[in-house]
Formats: sequence, C-alpha cells, structure tokens
Amino acid sequence: MAFLIRVALLAWIYQSVLSVVPLRSWEIQHNVRTKESSRAHIGSGFGLDARLVPLDFFVMSKCPYAIACEQRLNDVLALVGEHVRVTPHYIANIDGYPTTCKHGESECLGDRQQLCVLKYAKFHAFWKFLMCQDKNVTSIGEPDTAEACLMELDASASVVSLVKSCYSSDEGDNALRNSAHKTSQLGVRGSCTVWIRGREFPEDSSVEEYVSEICKPSGHVGSSSGCQLMR
Repeated sequence: MAFLIRVALLAWIYQSVLSVVPLRSWEIQHNVRTKESSRAHIGSGFGLDARLVPLDFFVMSKCPYAIACEQRLNDVLALVGEHVRVTPHYIANIDGYPTTCKHGESECLGDRQQLCVLKYAKFHAFWKFLMCQDKNVTSIGEPDTAEACLMELDASASVVSLVKSCYSSDEGDNALRNSAHKTSQLGVRGSCTVWIRGREFPEDSSVEEYVSEICKPSGHVGSSSGCQLMR
C-alpha cells in the first residue's frame, strides 16, 4: 500500500511540473515580447486615441540643435499636430547629486521648468512655453524668463502656482532625474533625437518628410488636412 501511495504521489508531482512549465515558458516569451515592443510605447502621451502617431523627442533645453529641432517640429505640428502624440524627454547626468547638465546649471533649470509646465498644464500650454523660451537660448532657465513665459499661457493662477512651486523644489529635480533616467535606459544620448512610432527618425529632415512619415496609413491620420496637402 505504501508503494502505491508513493507511485501516486510521484505521478501527481510529474503532472504538476508539466502544467507549470508551459506557463513559465509563456511568461518568459511574453516578457521578451513586451521588452522588445516597449520602444513603440515609451511616451506618456497627450491623447488616449491609439491611432495617434507617437512622436518622441529627446533634448537638452539649451542645446542649439534641440532648439532648431523644436522649431521644425513646431511647423510639423501646425500641419498634423491633431493626429500626433508628442512626448518630450530630457538628457542630463544623473550619476550623482545634484543633477548636472551639459550646458550648465541654467539648462537643468530650463529642463525642470519645461517638465513642470508639462506636468500641470495642457500640452498646448507646454508647447507655447517651450516656444517662448526658445526665443532666447541664453535666457533659458532664468527665473525672469520662466515668469514671463508663464504669463503668456492661458493657464489659471492655481496652475501657474503649481508650476512655479514644482520647478523651485525637489519636485522639479525629481521630474528631471526621472526623465533623464528613462532617456538613459533607452540608450539615447544625442540632442536632438526624434522617434516616430518608436523608431529613430532623422531629426534634420524637412517638414515635408516629417509629415510624409506621420501620414503613412494609420487609422484616421490620412484624413488630416496636412496629410491631404502632401498627396
């Protein structure tokens, strides 16, 4: 009887192992696929519509190349902005404390200011703030410039207060560190780097080339007036 019990127990263990192994195998495959596809879904996004084309750009706020890139993107968004999900990312050195930036402390401040506007205001307000700061690269990060650019936004006093509190505190530094950490994880180092649909796109491309890439068949994007102009 004891022998039969041992045989039954071994059979039960064997069947249990068989039932677990395929599950673990599926989990491993799923995790690999998820990691491989993460590049196409990195943005926090400014719209829930899955048909929006993800466009991510990686910058240092005082980098001349970044500013030129942002001006080009501004022209692109004027044509097809309603069908693009735009997410900015920042490049900084987070190896130690405090966070440091290639173009000095004022660049870190500029990064923080932009991230805080992004956090508390709507995207169009963030973009307007960005364009305002870009008018004078030497003043990016200066408190007076941030104040003046905030005044140009169609934002409530409470939002402005939250933004100022954010970039003047550890909240802003944490936002920059988190953004820079994500950029580092993605292996991006150059400012400006642009990704469209999770793939790197030449940042110095013409507006027409950007629009052409964005207007590739993807849901309702083809109905955009900007896309129609490219046909």
